[in-house]
Amino acid sequence: LDNQVGNWKGGATSTQAAQCYNLQKSGAKNLSSYTKSRARTGANLSPQSLKALTKQANDLEEFVRRAPTYDGKIMRGMKIPKKDFNNFIDDLAKGKATVNLESWSADLDIAEDFAGLARKNGKLNVQTGYARSFDDVHVITTVNKNKYGASIRNLADDYQHENEVLIPSGIRYRLVDIKVTPIGTKGHEAWEVILEQL
Repeated sequence: LDNQVGNWKGGATSTQAAQCYNLQKSGAKNLSSYTKSRARTGANLSPQSLKALTKQANDLEEFVRRAPTYDGKIMRGMKIPKKDFNNFIDDLAKGKATVNLESWSADLDIAEDFAGLARKNGKLNVQTGYARSFDDVHVITTVNKNKYGASIRNLADDYQHENEVLIPSGIRYRLVDIKVTPIGTKGHEAWEVILEQL
């Protein structure tokens, strides 16, 4: 399991791509644009890599199913291309189930970092030198009371500071609220999307 977590921390996007590809190949319908995009990435994996990543995903899904559920607030920071953002919100609003493992955190600072945000003197702004800041939407999804998923903090070795909570696939959410906060002086915005797990 330590090796699987280590490999996950070093290449989560490849594992997610394998899950999306396998789902599409199974004939699943009404897949989101995000899932289709990840499935295209998965289709380019070698058969050997696909097999290894599929086993990794299955092992981690089983671990999360058996492990104690993390009890607390979790957050996930993302930089979402503007062209995909409306579809992302629409999928949440429709309660579509997630199709792959997801990395969340119990630490707001980590979520902000993954969203391309940083605090200076207590004020939130876009990370210095972030070139795609106007092409992406800075999003932090928040679940105030987690019902699924397990902490992998003590298994993550060099990544313990991320306080990661691994959420399994197949989770549906209810869109509770959206808060948009202007940040900085150049017209940037931070989006907080508040969700409830169903």
